[in-house]
Amino acid sequence: EAERGIIDLETLKQTNQSLMDTINEVMKIQEDGRQKRAAAEVELVQLENDIKKKMLELSAGGQH
Repeated sequence: EAERGIIDLETLKQTNQSLMDTINEVMKIQEDGRQKRAAAEVELVQLENDIKKKMLELSAGGQH
C-alpha cells in the first residue's frame, strides 16, 4: 500500500508538471496573439490613412 502511494504521488507530480507546462504554453500563445493583433491594428490604421490621403488627392485634383 505504501509503495502504491509513492507511485501515485509520482504520477500526480508528473501530471501537475504537464498541466503547468500546458498553462504556460497557452499563456504564451495568448500573448503572441495579442502582439500580432496590435501589430495588425497599427497596419490597418496606416492602410486606412493611406486610402484617405489618396481620396483627398483625387478630390483635390478633380477641382482644378
